[in-house]
Amino acid sequence: YVLGLMVIISPWTYRNYQVFDEFVFISTNGGSNLYRANNELAEGGYMEKGKVVLENKTELEENHEYKELAKEWIFNHPGDFLVLSFRKMILFLGDDSTGVYTSMKRSAITPSSELTYYLGKLLSSMFWVFLWVIILIKSKTLDLELTQNKNLVPIALSFLYFLTVHSVFESNSKYHF
Repeated sequence: YVLGLMVIISPWTYRNYQVFDEFVFISTNGGSNLYRANNELAEGGYMEKGKVVLENKTELEENHEYKELAKEWIFNHPGDFLVLSFRKMILFLGDDSTGVYTSMKRSAITPSSELTYYLGKLLSSMFWVFLWVIILIKSKTLDLELTQNKNLVPIALSFLYFLTVHSVFESNSKYHF
């Protein structure tokens, strides 16, 4: 896995080093994303801007300054950060009905009844419920334990990875996709 990631990320990292004369693994907006997700205005989901908006800075200057602002806010507001992280987990684990909501509730297309809307929401989320039920059934019927079966480890680790990332950065169920 690590070798595969290195093959994919290395050309972009090399390109960034050539352009910025500094190691930037993938993008220069990590600091901005971290700050917008962790400031006194943050609510857990996407925000266009945080309380502080930096102007007249280079990409790298913005990246570094926003990262410092985020770390400062997190350090000075640990309780708020934990509450916000929990809210982000709830958003991440939420339903997958963003498309249904967008097409039926926010657009000009209106459902003939609320029942249509709620059925769409239910169907959108059933994929994940179905997937987790299958994993649970398979692990019980085959008497598998996560620590004893190497096939379940990647599933658990990928889930924990994304849950952790989206507990710190912005979150939404759309990241299931």
